[in-house]
Amino acid sequence: MQIFGDLIFKIQKEKSNLLIVISNYLYVIYEGKSFVLRF
Repeated sequence: MQIFGDLIFKIQKEKSNLLIVISNYLYVIYEGKSFVLRF
C-alpha cells in the first residue's frame, strides 16, 4: 500500500508541475500579446 500511495503522490506532484508549466506558458503568451498591443 505504501508504494501505491507514493505512486499517487508522485503522479499528483507531476500533474501540479505540469499545471505550473502550462500556466506559466499561457502567462508568457498573454504578456507577449499585451506587450504587442501596447505598441
